[in-house]
Amino acid sequence: RELEKRGRELMRILLQEHLDNRGPGQCDQPVQGVDGVERSRMRLQERKLETVFGTVSVERAGYGWKATESLHPLDAELNLPNERY
Repeated sequence: RELEKRGRELMRILLQEHLDNRGPGQCDQPVQGVDGVERSRMRLQERKLETVFGTVSVERAGYGWKATESLHPLDAELNLPNERY
């Protein structure tokens, strides 16, 4: 039981390091949504992600514009769910 607990924590730490090393997924060009609106304002945001190994933090670039929903290219690249789980 203790070995399983320590193994999961090790995997959580490795996953966190991988996410940290990837960076926030910043784009060189403005991001355009399916609505055709270009989102040129970038803001770094953090979200929590619950995994089988435990909770990790994902720092990601959010691109938005007035009265539009922000887009997060890193979420799409990593195929992250909308929810925490």
